[in-house]
Amino acid sequence: MLILSLAVNAAADNPLEVFLDGLATFSADFEQVLLDSSGETLEVTRGALRLRRPGMFYWLYNEPYVQEIISDGSSLWVYEEDLEQVTVSDVSDAVEDTPALIFSGDNDPGEYYVIEELESGEGGTVVELTPKNPESYYRLLRLVFSGDELAGMALFDNLGQTLFISFTNAVRNLELKKELFTFSPTDETEVIDARQPH
Repeated sequence: MLILSLAVNAAADNPLEVFLDGLATFSADFEQVLLDSSGETLEVTRGALRLRRPGMFYWLYNEPYVQEIISDGSSLWVYEEDLEQVTVSDVSDAVEDTPALIFSGDNDPGEYYVIEELESGEGGTVVELTPKNPESYYRLLRLVFSGDELAGMALFDNLGQTLFISFTNAVRNLELKKELFTFSPTDETEVIDARQPH
């Protein structure tokens, strides 16, 4: 009954809404662990995340390889350093049902997810998001909050894999310049433009 009662009140005071209230920017380091369907570790990566609302984010993987995922709110760049290649796409197509939309977008997450606050415990409060889009890549997302701060998240895909992300050194509303959220390829970088013509 506790979970049900919390879910009923989730729209009023769930930690996700508290976290998003007044959020202009968010900066953190992260560790990401990918598990297969049997719980075996497939990959561990580390990096840094920068968000500026609305719509801008910079997601850097720096271990064990370098990859940059950048959005200025309209275009999305995915840069693979070892390939010297960047793919550009429309951000609305690329992140419609991904976690980037939850934190950097200016839409109500309730438009895209059924949101339920689960029972709090020593590990923090868990907010569970179930995508309303049946074709979503992720079948379930869980956000973990320690007090009012985002501590981590778990993403469960339709292939049985699970992605755990833990955040450290998190800072709210640090000044982040717009220039961080754009990508300028060098002459040596191959550019693959997947944006739709307007």
